[in-house]
Amino acid sequence: MPLYIGKEIPEVPSNNNIAFVLFQLRRSVADLKLDDKYDDCFLLRWLEARNFDPKGAEEMLRTSMKWREEWSINKDDGWQPPQVLVDYMPSGISGFDKEGSPVVVLPFAGFDVCGLLKSAPPKDMVRFLAQKLDSYLEVARQSSLKHGPKASQVCCIVDLTDFNLRQFTWRPAAEMTINLLQMYEANYPEILKACHAINAPKVFTFAFNILKNILTGNTMNKFIIYKADPSKWKPALASTIDSDQYPAFLGGGKVPKELYSKNDKKITNSDDMTLVNIKKGDKLYLKYTVTVPQSFLRWQFKTEGHDIKFGILATDSENIQTVIMPIKKVACHEFEEIGVIKCKHPGE
Repeated sequence: MPLYIGKEIPEVPSNNNIAFVLFQLRRSVADLKLDDKYDDCFLLRWLEARNFDPKGAEEMLRTSMKWREEWSINKDDGWQPPQVLVDYMPSGISGFDKEGSPVVVLPFAGFDVCGLLKSAPPKDMVRFLAQKLDSYLEVARQSSLKHGPKASQVCCIVDLTDFNLRQFTWRPAAEMTINLLQMYEANYPEILKACHAINAPKVFTFAFNILKNILTGNTMNKFIIYKADPSKWKPALASTIDSDQYPAFLGGGKVPKELYSKNDKKITNSDDMTLVNIKKGDKLYLKYTVTVPQSFLRWQFKTEGHDIKFGILATDSENIQTVIMPIKKVACHEFEEIGVIKCKHPGE
């Protein structure tokens, strides 16, 4: 028996109501001029993520589209991920389940998250993951044209053999993992049909409890976790996936140290940057006035030799201050710190 199976997914509205809210959502986002690949199955994912509230789904979709623009996710600019990510961030489609959904295999054996963070900027990891997810979804979309809507989601097999929690206790690794999971939830809702986590060690129970605080209930409900006993998980997988549709293992390994990035003090777009000397214990405050609601605030910085603490505060017209981003340490002495937030209201 599996260690954990998510609860039943809540009842969805009747087909008539679904058709109506789907019509509402499509009409409300008509100005986005979505192309043909953004079909009803695509829009339904956003509705499901917001419990079929068309206004909530619209806001979520618009925010995601702006995120794609900010990160150049949809832009055909010839961007290629660093080779180290291609070689040492293993995952891929191994086949299809019995309903036609692509099966993605993610092996944790030898997955060297610390080495990756020392070899490639976090922003490249975000864009690389988005690129992979988009490619999986395109395969699912093409399959759904042949097999129907049930093939429009992705089935995942996570092999937890040699899962090592220790590397995720390194702060940059923990923060990057959380950021990637939050990015996934915000921009790829309801793409997961089922996640079969096999060969789970006891320590994964602790990691799974942490995931509950990051992933939505809908996503967590799709996890099925099995101990390291093939006699248990193989028959379970066989009920939905033929055995010839997934491999025994897939890639991975330690990132060679010669591929680690050197802190050569270079920074992209350096001509637009300002050099500031902040002494130990000092603070630097930068004030920006937001006059147009829904504006975006971007930041990009790097330090020499040491990390610093960074946060964002907002002050409204009544001089009431709100913490937008809690002040915390960032490893900007290793890689550039780059980010963006949406400023919903005017103020400083």
